[in-house]
Amino acid sequence: MHPKQDERGGGNAKPLAVREYIGAMALEMARLARDEGDVRLASLLEQAAGVAGHPPT
Repeated sequence: MHPKQDERGGGNAKPLAVREYIGAMALEMARLARDEGDVRLASLLEQAAGVAGHPPT
């Protein structure tokens, strides 16, 4: 499902659902980067996932 669509197929997803999606994708990309030996990129992506996991202030 696209992060901007809810289950009914229309409207915008709640901001926290979008942030959760972004966090999950960042963690997946971090895993891929680490598997390729790019520790620095993996670390940055993990930091981005951490930021996505907290509501904006």
